[in-house]
Amino acid sequence: LSGIVLQSDDATAAADPTSAAVVRLTPAQGLRVYKPGTELSYAYEVYNAAPRVQATTTIWRGTQKVATLPPDTLTSPSGGARRFAAAGRLKLGDRLPAGSYLLQVSAATSDADQRRGVRTAVQQIRFDLR
Repeated sequence: LSGIVLQSDDATAAADPTSAAVVRLTPAQGLRVYKPGTELSYAYEVYNAAPRVQATTTIWRGTQKVATLPPDTLTSPSGGARRFAAAGRLKLGDRLPAGSYLLQVSAATSDADQRRGVRTAVQQIRFDLR
């Protein structure tokens, strides 16, 4: 898995439509500080993927699992590409206390010929609620 990118739906900066190479970040995206109840979008890439990848997203506060989203079964694009982008959305709970949190994506895939069994990759990104 690549690193994870977070973006809140209340982001006010938009990319310049005349230049696809320009990326503008809001302070919230750079600092990853959000308010309880914020709608978050997240994205990542899957590398060396099997035809099907099972992705699970969780939110952690310290060692406590705060939320688990339903697992997604991702399918590699046709044509044999083993790299593809994936994304999701979630709403942070209105009653979550202020503090540091982790958004974690875990992707598991089975090797078709079972030489390697199940392969799992995990990525995390930290963010704060204030």
